Amino acid sequence: NIQTLNVSNSFMKVLPSSVFDNLGSLVTAEFDNANIEIITRGTFKSARNLKTLIIKSNAISNLPNEAFSGAKNLISLTCESNGIKSLTSETFKGIEKLEELSVRYNEISEIPPNAFDNLPELRTLILSDNKLEHLNGDILKFNR
Repeated sequence: NIQTLNVSNSFMKVLPSSVFDNLGSLVTAEFDNANIEIITRGTFKSARNLKTLIIKSNAISNLPNEAFSGAKNLISLTCESNGIKSLTSETFKGIEKLEELSVRYNEISEIPPNAFDNLPELRTLILSDNKLEHLNGDILKFNR
């Protein structure tokens, strides 16, 4: 009944779709400086009780559509210092309970207007220290 998993300072390269299969009680997971380059679609399909996910200081340039779906109870997501270049309208689909999102210290230069439409409970959004040249007011239209 592991509730906290920390796999920091490792050499994972890929966060595979099976990593959470036997961790149904997991509430918090941290992958700090784990050298992750790829998160596969479906990685979090078994992470139904996960509430806090920290993925920082890795080499993830792209997140797949529905990257975190399956983690239906996720409240806080930190994806900092990973080199993420872009977000899509589908990146955060499937985690509708998310309240806190930080994607600071990445390479994001543009955010589509509907990037956060699937996050109706979002209360804290941290976008600082990216390559954003402008911020479209429509990205927060869902939160009126």
